[in-house]
Amino acid sequence: MTVYEPSRELPVSGDYDVVVAGGSCTGLFAAIRAARLGYRTLVVERYNCLGGAATLALVNVWHSLYSTDGREQIIAGLTSETLERLMRTGDAEQPNGKTRHYILDTEALKLTLDQLAGENSVTTLFDTRACAVLTDGGRVTHLVIENKSGRSAVRAGVLKCRPSRGADRRDR
Repeated sequence: MTVYEPSRELPVSGDYDVVVAGGSCTGLFAAIRAARLGYRTLVVERYNCLGGAATLALVNVWHSLYSTDGREQIIAGLTSETLERLMRTGDAEQPNGKTRHYILDTEALKLTLDQLAGENSVTTLFDTRACAVLTDGGRVTHLVIENKSGRSAVRAGVLKCRPSRGADRRDR
């Protein structure tokens, strides 16, 4: 059995150059980079905080920024910037030197990520689901979202989504 849901008009609740669906560290870092380049940027996050598995699943161990022999820094950018902030406040430590991992306070990471978003004028919508995309001539124009304010659409100049688990690779 199926039922018919009639179509409806959706209010456009925002107009952004870049929309990132998913506020993991990676998603937020992509949004911050876009914002630092001058783009109006939105992060749509289905949970109540940024950081993805690092904060929601309490993954408090991060890899080193250096090669396994410790001779060459191979990771930099916002990962390095975030770890530096956490180290300065005593909310992260590197117990075995630069060739080993970092141990961090995931609650402090939440606050640091919020600060980074705010400092870089990244708009965040928490407890918001990315539901669908609207297209025009094969080009994505809007992301349909739902939250406690209802269903609406945000205009997206560029849309970056993490594919859902089980999504067909051709859809990515």
